[in-house]
Amino acid sequence: MDQRAAVIILAGGSGTRFGGPVNKVYRSLDGRPVLQWSLDTFAPLVGHLVVVARPDDADLLGPIVAGYDVSLAEGGSTRTGSERAGLETLRSRIESGEVDLVAIHDGARPFVTAALTADLIDAARRVGGAVPGWATADRPEAADGSAGYELPGFGHVTVQTPQVFRARELLAAYDALPEYEAADTALIVQRHGRVTTVLVPSDPVNRKVTFPGDLG
Repeated sequence: MDQRAAVIILAGGSGTRFGGPVNKVYRSLDGRPVLQWSLDTFAPLVGHLVVVARPDDADLLGPIVAGYDVSLAEGGSTRTGSERAGLETLRSRIESGEVDLVAIHDGARPFVTAALTADLIDAARRVGGAVPGWATADRPEAADGSAGYELPGFGHVTVQTPQVFRARELLAAYDALPEYEAADTALIVQRHGRVTTVLVPSDPVNRKVTFPGDLG
């Protein structure tokens, strides 16, 4: 276990594309809530877990996180707002040095593996930041909502989560850009321009639950 690493799991979305009255991260996938898959993967790997969720989902969230050592944060009205909320939960630990690496992960990606997470952590410790994904010839819109953009040194890329960064640099980027909204974490870090981010080859298995058929 990497005691100085933390993972922020974003579970505050409304799941508009998925449809239905219940956030997709609380739906069942092979007998476990979607959110629990990520918790089960990360809990043995890092020393600190944060789940960002909507207060309206407290009754659904409570039974899922009961068996884990988890800090909770209230989700914002946007993805970036939820990321900021998660970072605020860790601020004192980051500033003290107790947490020196932070991964931000979409709770709707239940198939993330321990091996990919370890590769991302290793890369982020070496250079400052790491994102999972692959290079693309242009900027196609991914069907599952994965972000696509230009990553310096790698050209056009399609990226997934978790995205991992040195904690103090990540916090500094969000503090320096309090009004900035972005499709994912790396774009905020990139705009701040203080951290090198590398692309770590990912796996199609790390897909995002986007539509009801993704649970079947």
